Amino acid sequence: MLLLIVNALCVAAAFNTHTKPATYILRKPSTSTTLYANPNPNPTIVTVPLSGSRSYDITISPSLASSSSTNSLPSLIKSSAVLVVTSDKIAPFHLKNFLAHLTESLPSSTTFHTCILPDGEQHKDLPTLNKILDAALQLKLDRKTTFVALGGGVIGDMVGFAASIFLRGVNFIQVPTTVMAMVDSSVGGKTGVNHAVGKNLIGAFYQPEGVFVWLDLLDTLPDRELCSGLSEIVKYGLIRDKGE
Repeated sequence: MLLLIVNALCVAAAFNTHTKPATYILRKPSTSTTLYANPNPNPTIVTVPLSGSRSYDITISPSLASSSSTNSLPSLIKSSAVLVVTSDKIAPFHLKNFLAHLTESLPSSTTFHTCILPDGEQHKDLPTLNKILDAALQLKLDRKTTFVALGGGVIGDMVGFAASIFLRGVNFIQVPTTVMAMVDSSVGGKTGVNHAVGKNLIGAFYQPEGVFVWLDLLDTLPDRELCSGLSEIVKYGLIRDKGE
């Protein structure tokens, strides 16, 4: 699974930023073909090279408990306030552990806030987006705040869009919890919400500071969603195939 996701991300990053896959840099590759086993203690990193200082890394690790990958996340947090946004479906499984790892690796002065949204595509709309903005405004967060999206594609899209418009732009980090989000929606800066007229009609391209993929977050993923994500990986394989 690790190798599949790494290869898919190489193509996804290229596909979503309209450049050739060969321009993407894969460092410290894993030779593992099992779901979590990884003989390399270092995370696998796919770099998304963008113009200027906008490039960012996709850090892929077998487990949230991997200290080397967890410790690279705090370097992207530039303030003493972090807003972690997740869904009511993901929170019971992963929020506590994720916050615990952040707490261990960030200064004790860091304040963690959470915003839990209703789960599902039907809630990917402006009223739900306003829940993120309302929370940030009520907490009086400033422009140095970092938003963290802990969830699937819906959460990632909404948090990214909220980050792009809150105080005219704050940093955000993607922590995808589904295969589809890991290989598709968390890459390329596509953010937004749906409208009654159609999907994703309100949004912006806004790149994250980084994407952190921990494969053990897939432990709670239903088989249907797992298969959906795997089909996306197959699609990227076809895109990359030169037909030789």
